[in-house]
Amino acid sequence: MNEIQELVWLALFTLAIAAFVTTVFVVSGRHAKRRDEEVQRIWKSFARAQGLRWKDAEGFWSRSGFEVRGESSGVSVRLHKRVVRTGKHAVVYSRFVGQLSRPVEHKIRVGPRSFVTKLGELIGLHPIVTGDPSFDKRMALRSRAHAAALAIFGPVARERVLGFPREIQIECQGDEARVWWRGAETDPKVLESALATLVAMCAVSR
Repeated sequence: MNEIQELVWLALFTLAIAAFVTTVFVVSGRHAKRRDEEVQRIWKSFARAQGLRWKDAEGFWSRSGFEVRGESSGVSVRLHKRVVRTGKHAVVYSRFVGQLSRPVEHKIRVGPRSFVTKLGELIGLHPIVTGDPSFDKRMALRSRAHAAALAIFGPVARERVLGFPREIQIECQGDEARVWWRGAETDPKVLESALATLVAMCAVSR
């Protein structure tokens, strides 16, 4: 194979690689767009069923995405998609935000017990004991505001948390409660469960 042939084959190989990469990006982009459209369709339907308002994303370049807003059982709520970027990677979460009946002085966190929870307990960082064996076995409730944490996560809220079908994370700070889990949710029943969990926490009078 002479030098010209080698250059031709090299050019063809480079073009083939470029075409393959371009195809992957196009297919990936189309899939992401279809997925996003499906999420919007389901969330719009959920909003109508719950008597909530749908809000479209604002502008092509805007960081403000689509969301669901309104009141449920007297609690102001908002559902939106949150994207957390770390370097080249991005993780999407579905997140509900609700207004607590009264602000909390210290942050309250709830999440599944893990290896890190066990390590913390070895150095004296114990979660709050609720007295509910099922909850305390599966979840870790942490806060410096013990009384407020126990009031917010009463029997109803604990039952909702345990019945949630995803790996849930919860945080209460100031006058807001946040419930989130990984992925842009497309199951209406999961959205209903998350809303019920949030309302159970926020509607508590302390």
